[in-house]
Order: sequence, then structure tokens, then C-alpha cells
Amino acid sequence: MGRLEGRYQMIDFDEFGPEKILNVYDPKSGTRGVVVIDSTALGPGKGGIRMTPSVNTGEVAKLARTMTWKNALAGLPFGGAKSGIIADDKKISGKKK
Repeated sequence: MGRLEGRYQMIDFDEFGPEKILNVYDPKSGTRGVVVIDSTALGPGKGGIRMTPSVNTGEVAKLARTMTWKNALAGLPFGGAKSGIIADDKKISGKKK
């Protein structure tokens, strides 16, 4: 097991993942986010989106690992992934949603 030192937190990783971490930024809206693909061993990564001002890469990585286990235990042909949008959904106008 090792650690990946990010800008603000450390992410645990092992031989199973995460496979890929993407930090994204939309300059037009100023929105930042992260996509973590934990594992594609059983199929494409499947997960959801968490939108909150406090979400970080470490939290999204842990949630992606949880999705890997959930999909495997449910017998689904998917790996695990998760994304996070660093924003407050209560402050986003209807146009931007």
C-alpha cells in the first residue's frame, strides 16, 4: 500500500487502485471537480456524483473504492468510480443546473 500526496490531502492506493484520478476545472463557471476511477477489472467504472463545497479527492477516492466493492458483491459487471463537484448546489441557479 502506498500514498499519493495531493495538494491538500493524501490518498491511499494499493495494487487495485485507484487506476486514474482526474482533476477538472471549468474556467467559464469557475467550477472544480474530481473524477476517480478505482477499478475497471470487472468492467467500466460505475458510480455517482457528490456535489458539496467540501468534497475532496481523498473522499471521492474512498467512495470510488466503496463502489468497486458494491458492484462486485452485487455481481454486476462494473468496476468502481465516483466523481465530485466542488460547489454548493443550493447556490447554483436553475440555468446552471
